Order: sequence, then C-alpha cells, then structure tokens
Amino acid sequence: MNFVYEDKYSKYEVAGDVRISQAASYSFRFKPSGWAIWTVNDGTGEVSLQSDWGNYTYRWHVDHTGEKDMHHFLMKASADYIANKFSYGGSLKDEVDLEATLKSLQEIIRGKELPAEEQEDLLESARSWVESAECSMESAQYDEEYHELSESFNHDLHDYIEHRPCHSMVFLQKCLIPAFKHFLKEYLAPVPVTLVQQPD
Repeated sequence: MNFVYEDKYSKYEVAGDVRISQAASYSFRFKPSGWAIWTVNDGTGEVSLQSDWGNYTYRWHVDHTGEKDMHHFLMKASADYIANKFSYGGSLKDEVDLEATLKSLQEIIRGKELPAEEQEDLLESARSWVESAECSMESAQYDEEYHELSESFNHDLHDYIEHRPCHSMVFLQKCLIPAFKHFLKEYLAPVPVTLVQQPD
C-alpha cells in the first residue's frame, strides 16, 4: 500500500502491508432493560464494551497476557483489573461521598475541645457546606464558608473529603464484566468427549 502524508513539520507513510484481523462480538440483553455488546480481537488485543451504561475500550499486548488468546485472558482476569483498565484516562473517576465526608468532619469537630455552642455552630456549618455539594467543586475554594471552616480545622477542608467508586465503575465490576466472564467460562469450556466402545 502506498500512502504518504506530509506537512511542513513531518512526513508519514504506511510501512509494509496492512495487517487484517477479525474480531468477535457478543451481544447481551438484560431484564428488565439494558444491553451490552462486547467485542474481542484476539489478533490485536483490543477489547471494547458498548452498553446502556457507558462505552469502554482498552488494548492489551497479546504477547504479554500469559494466555493463548484474549478470550482466555479475560475469562481468568479479575473484574476489578479489567474495570481499572477501562477507567484508564479518567473516564471512571471516583465521586465525592457526601455522607462519609460529613461523618468524617463531624468526628473531627466532636473531638475538638470547644464550648458546646461553638461546636454546634461548626457542626451546622460543616453540614451546610457538605449538603450544598460545594465540597465537590473547585469553586468551593473561593467560598466564604469554606474558608471559615478551613480556618477552624487549621487545614485545607478538601483534605477531609471522602470518595467512593462511581456508579458506572461499580456496575462494571459487579454486573457487566462478571456477566461476560460467566459467558466465557461456558463458551470456552471443553466439549466432553464420549467414548463409544466398539463390540468385539
């Protein structure tokens, strides 16, 4: 194949022949609703998932998996491992856990030796700040209440924010990936051979 791209900074041309490999796709339907399509290419190591709950893709080096092909590799790899690969690039970032953040702040405030009224004021300010979801936004750093609370804690308030896996990550780990792995175990299971004894 002869193809060349050139601009004033660089020049690129296709080197050698184009390699062609075939991928296999597996379509799932869920009750009461939802769908997912897994596509696996044993030749290139590409794995993609399109679904009602998001689209993800990753490419493994086929020579580094330790398995004979990508199907067997995915069957044996943990759901957490695969989900973390799909999250590469930040598409499945943890989210702020408002309930855990408030609990953390409350424990710190109650541990301070403060007059009861002042402690209650701090608890109310912390509750108000967390419930407004300001703790998950960059703009919170410029909020007056944020600065007052930070001074009370003698520390940057964002250091006390708790996180949890986002819903998409949990659904990948607990449903979509396990469903595919379960399918692969059945699909790749060796077919039992029945030996028929020949009459003498």
